[in-house]
Order: sequence, then C-alpha cells, then structure tokens
Amino acid sequence: MTERQLKTKCIRWLKNIARPASNIIWWYCPADKFTSGIPDIIICSRGKFLWIELKRPNGKITKIQEWTHMEMNRAGAFGGVCRSLEDFK
Repeated sequence: MTERQLKTKCIRWLKNIARPASNIIWWYCPADKFTSGIPDIIICSRGKFLWIELKRPNGKITKIQEWTHMEMNRAGAFGGVCRSLEDFK
C-alpha cells in the first residue's frame, strides 16, 4: 500500500468518526508538498494535539521530519508513525 492510499483510508475513517455535531475532534491534512517535515495528519481532540506521520511498511522518516516531530513533542504535542490503518486507529 502506498502512503497516498493509507492517507485516503485514514481520512475516510476520520470522516466517519468526526461528525461535525460531535465537536470532539478537529483534524487537518496539510496538502503542501513543498513544505518538508510537516506531518501528514494533524488532530486536536479534547485539548490534546496529535500529529500522525504516515509511512509505507518499510518507509523511513527523513531528518527534517524527525526534527519537526521532536519540536512538536517539545511544545506539548504527541504523535507517531503509522504504517497501517490499524496503527492509525
């Protein structure tokens, strides 16, 4: 499965759980392919900031992604690398 296919599945799952009336979760998928290091999905739920980096099973994190993740965590966010829809859930 490609990263794009995984992202599509994750977004579809988010759309099913994040109904506008719930006001429990907000999420955003940056589409800027020219800004390196930004995670694939950013989520805020109940005051918690979560970042998700999507990778193929053998995909590697770049140095700029590693630095961005570290800086986001330092600022109080948390997140991780997901390699499947099951990881994402």
